[in-house]
Amino acid sequence: MEYDYRYAILHLKDYDNWEFREIITILSPKKGERILDVGCGTGEFCYLLEKKYEAVPEGIDINEKALKIASSNYPDISFKNIKLKDMDKDIYDAVTMIEVVEHLPKPLNTLRSIKRLLKKEGRIVVSTPNRWAFLHKIKSAITGYDYLYDPLHIQLFNHKSLLSLFLKAGFNVDKVYTKPLGIPFIRHINESLYFNIKSGRFGVHIFLKAHRRT
Repeated sequence: MEYDYRYAILHLKDYDNWEFREIITILSPKKGERILDVGCGTGEFCYLLEKKYEAVPEGIDINEKALKIASSNYPDISFKNIKLKDMDKDIYDAVTMIEVVEHLPKPLNTLRSIKRLLKKEGRIVVSTPNRWAFLHKIKSAITGYDYLYDPLHIQLFNHKSLLSLFLKAGFNVDKVYTKPLGIPFIRHINESLYFNIKSGRFGVHIFLKAHRRT
């Protein structure tokens, strides 16, 4: 498997996806804010930022075909294949990375590059699969499908290792938590309950918000 057009399409999320909603809640985007989505894929999250919150999103990705789809579907938004080191510094109010950090061969270097792009007190919000999602693994054994397993996931994080990575990169971490707990079949019975049961360190995804250390 490689990160190509098919991969991007298979991982496309609808605008009302629960993970997008969670990221939005943590991010609290404001009108006119310049927000960079790293690993934007086909651009749905950028569109959500612009359409619903009147932010000024930009997306970057290494998948040229996904970027063509994003630019075609959302022509008013800037989508580019550009290296972080080639971008101007101190220009973004916020950066998002939705299920991206686990794909990075050198995540520490990437986070340090992102830090220089952020304005003073600029914030970053990320999500990533949680390697401690034990109940999810039980569910996967039952259903035969493991969302957390992906050949393109170079490394998986837990709560502690993700926190440590961001501190080492020079960020102040504001919050880090997991969600949902992933109890088998509960989502099919009561979706609200599924997403609101306390998950401690064992939720399916880790969410983290941090800001640039001055």
